Amino acid sequence: MPKQLVLLPLLLLIAWVIAEYRGSRAARRILGAVMALSLICSVLYQGLAERFAANDYFTSAAKDLLDASVEQLRQGRQDTVLREWTAATSKFGSTYENRGAFADVVEAAVHGMRHQ
Repeated sequence: MPKQLVLLPLLLLIAWVIAEYRGSRAARRILGAVMALSLICSVLYQGLAERFAANDYFTSAAKDLLDASVEQLRQGRQDTVLREWTAATSKFGSTYENRGAFADVVEAAVHGMRHQ
């Protein structure tokens, strides 16, 4: 996450605390509202950044697997593709806690196909 998204709410909080003792009621309300909006934006950005990173993680690995499979099938190595896909399938486990080592399983399958 960019440092600005972390620093902005912190700076606004400091400004709001200062306004609490030295500022007007309008300044406190405006700073409080802006601080709340900046926190909401920070949280939304974090969620989007994680989603984009996950999309990149799975898309890159899947593309490598498909490219290697097509390459091997065009060379007439159906047994190699079938063997590596079967091995990869046995290594997959559904999980919601992590990415299930998807990229590692795919990398091993691609390596097995290309270096056979």
